[in-house]
Amino acid sequence: MRVNLAAQVLSKSVADCFEYYDETDTIETQRFVRKFDRFFDMLNTRNLDEAYYKLKPDLRAYRKKDDTRFEWLKVELLGYIEEWKSCVSKKEGFNATQKKMMTLSEETIEGLQITVGSFVEVAPFLLEQPEVKFLYSVRFNQDTVEAYFGLQ
Repeated sequence: MRVNLAAQVLSKSVADCFEYYDETDTIETQRFVRKFDRFFDMLNTRNLDEAYYKLKPDLRAYRKKDDTRFEWLKVELLGYIEEWKSCVSKKEGFNATQKKMMTLSEETIEGLQITVGSFVEVAPFLLEQPEVKFLYSVRFNQDTVEAYFGLQ
């Protein structure tokens, strides 16, 4: 998967475009895109200046264990996904296969829950340590593990 392309599609500018053209039937798409744009930013902090020159506060390095972004990830993002899943399951007139196509896959939902859950537990713990002045979320990835198993 080309992550950079997904990040371009799921960006604030795409949601703003939908909003500009006042397409009322895209309101939920706008909501989805805005939430995932924030999610991508929060999990891709990589330097101390990027948030300022890109004017995206969610790209700030993490400095405090009680950063409000941790709460947003747990409550807003995961709550949104659960709300979406619940709404789809309550829809009438659709079979199970059709309902599966209306939401993220179970594997994707589980992956998001594990990723967010792990990050919001580990990051504040690390920020409590006296030697940790700030934290870049981009460093929390499994690229090395995936590369290793890809070679096997």
